[in-house]
Amino acid sequence: RAVGNRATAMKRSKPGGNATKAARPAPKKAAAEESEDENLEPPPPVSSSAPPEPIMKVKGKKRKEVEPRFLCKTYEMIDSCDPKIGGWGEAGDTFVVHDPVYFAAKIIPTFFKHNNFASFVRQLNFYGFRKLRTDGESEI
Repeated sequence: RAVGNRATAMKRSKPGGNATKAARPAPKKAAAEESEDENLEPPPPVSSSAPPEPIMKVKGKKRKEVEPRFLCKTYEMIDSCDPKIGGWGEAGDTFVVHDPVYFAAKIIPTFFKHNNFASFVRQLNFYGFRKLRTDGESEI
């Protein structure tokens, strides 16, 4: 959906916030089954909808963390963007898109294989970014 001339600000929320879902409790087992399972290891944790962990590359015996490619491209895109179109917030922990139409048409395609602003925002949401209000209303 086109936003028009309103600015869009995004901020990354803290890891482990509301994105995870609590696991369902396991159904009760019969007493005979419980005694057999006491010596077994617990099942692995249930996966959540949290962003994927950074990929670990092994080179020799040392491990090196690699940031997700989308986040690296987004950082480079905002860092190199014309301040009239978008850029970093005053504190440096947010970024603002002043002209979403131009940003989608000209800036996004230089870094990604699409020009859809809504898809870009959806991907940001996947990595924990959230839209901030910029119209002066009080936040809920």
